[in-house]
Formats: sequence, C-alpha cells, structure tokens
Amino acid sequence: MILGAGYAGLSAAGVLRGANVHLTVVNRIDHFVERVRLHQVAAGQDVKHWPLPSEGLVVGTVDGIDLANKVVHVGAQEIPYDTLVYALGSSADLDSVPGVRDHAFTVADLESATKLRTQTSSEVVVVGAGLTGIETATELAETYPRLRVNLVAGDPVGGWLSARAQKHLAKVLTRMDIEVHNGRVAKVGPDMVTLENGHKLLGTVVWTAGFRVPELARAAGLAVDDAGRIIIDDRLRSVSHPEVYAVGDAATGTRMSCQTGLPMGKYVGKVIAGRTSKPVRIRYVWQNISLGRRDGVTQFTRADDSPLWAVMTGRLSAWFKEFITRGAAWSARR
Repeated sequence: MILGAGYAGLSAAGVLRGANVHLTVVNRIDHFVERVRLHQVAAGQDVKHWPLPSEGLVVGTVDGIDLANKVVHVGAQEIPYDTLVYALGSSADLDSVPGVRDHAFTVADLESATKLRTQTSSEVVVVGAGLTGIETATELAETYPRLRVNLVAGDPVGGWLSARAQKHLAKVLTRMDIEVHNGRVAKVGPDMVTLENGHKLLGTVVWTAGFRVPELARAAGLAVDDAGRIIIDDRLRSVSHPEVYAVGDAATGTRMSCQTGLPMGKYVGKVIAGRTSKPVRIRYVWQNISLGRRDGVTQFTRADDSPLWAVMTGRLSAWFKEFITRGAAWSARR
C-alpha cells in the first residue's frame, strides 16, 4: 500500500504496477498535481492535472495507521497492508508565526494556489526567499507588471547558491522591481505583515517560509525526528518498523524536492518488487529556479547538493527548467 500520490508515491506505484503485487494507492484527490508548478497556478496560468490510474486507487484522507495490526484508516474504511510506503509529503507550516493560518495564502497545495489567483490587491508580500518564494515572487511580478511585489527574506536571497547564480538572481529581482526586505516576520494580519523590527508591509500575504509534515507518523508510533519526518535506514525503511518505507518529504535526512522524491520512490518500488537489494544512493545534479517564464537560473551541483561554479541563466535556463519539470511529471507517471 502506498500512502500519497505525489512525485515519490506515484513513481513507486509506477514501478510496482508492473510487478506481481496487489497494489493499493491512497490519495486525497483523484489526480496528480505538479506541485512544482503551483506558483504558476497562483499567477493565473492553467496547469494540466493528470488523472491517477483508477485500479487500486482509494480516494480519501488517511486518518490513522495501526502498525500493530497493519491497517490504515481512511474515513470509515480499514484497509489492510503487508508493506507500507509512506509518501504523504509536506504542507506549508502555518503555525510558526501568529496569524499565518488565518490571513495568508500558500502555494503548497492546489486549493490555496487557486484562491490566490482571484485576489485583486495592488500589492503582495511573499514571505520566505527559498526556491518557492523566489519562484512565486518572480512569476507574479512578470505576469502582473503593475503589481507591487515585496519579498521578505530571513536569510540572504539565494544564499545557498554560488556567487555567479546569486548575482544573476539579484539582477533579475531588480529588473522586475521586486523589493527585498531582510528580516523575520513577527505576525501576520489581514493584508499585512509585521516584521520583528516593527516595520509593516501591506498587501496580500503569500507564505512560503517553511514546510511541515503531517503528525500522522509520530501519532502512529513510527520513529521520527524533531520535525516529524520518519527516520530511515539506507534502504529507506523505518528504523522502528522495517515493513514501512518512507519516501519524499516525509523521510528524514533528504532535501524536500521532486529531485529527491522521484528516485526514492523508484528505488522503493524496485526493492519491494525484488529488483534490487543495494542501499539507496541519492545524487544531486542541479537546482533549477524559474524566474518567470522567460528567465531562470540553473545551479549545477556536486552529488551532495553543494554548488559548483557552473551556472546557466536567462532564457536557456528557463527552457531547461520547463524541460526538466515536464520530464519529472512524465517520470513520476510512467
């Protein structure tokens, strides 16, 4: 049984559909959402959603896991399993700062991203300058040139990138008239954020400052880290319950991204199907950041995800990001 049909869960399912196993996939909705495109949805663009294979699909929310009896509770259903793949991903952290849950939009799920596209404010405040925040701010600025876009950064924007990549990123933010505010948010109100230094910014608030995983794994009794992510061994098995595999954002020790989730899902599928017994190796190659539809920055990396000198920018990077995004969706579904 696979819980979740994002990049990691769906890629595991794709491998197992060709194996001699009885497969059940539990997902909250009946289609696959390209989460890495949700900033495009927020900017009013139409993004295709892919229907999930109906065979073995259970549409519903996982309410609990009974590890002792190997049963998953989905609404009124009790669904048994022999081997469990936990791929429930992450969501926006709405409780780290007062007011976020009540007054901010996110681009972490389709519903919130869709609601954001209906806002008519003349100003927006994007909180969080990681990859999601940068992509959201630039997408909005490019799509709506008259919109005043503020980007609140607790750390240097793109600080994890090489100096060359940071230079291009800063140039694009300036060209798009995106105003960067360095500081941390103390509270969020209706169409307003207050920074810790007392400075107030007005506008529709988009929260991208951190993600969290469901409390489901902790509540079930799986060994988890302080953030609630499942602690795994070198074969992606739970260290406390080896019949449970964890992939994607739900697993500890990995970067939250489809670049991590896809190979993890495919690896677990192969392990369960008996096609490999080797320890997993997650190797990174690049980080792709879209800066609207016509610009981008591709940071090539070492296998451990640390930045190399090599960088691709401009339209070529934007094209490359689109190519990789399409490839990731295709790879997850095949």
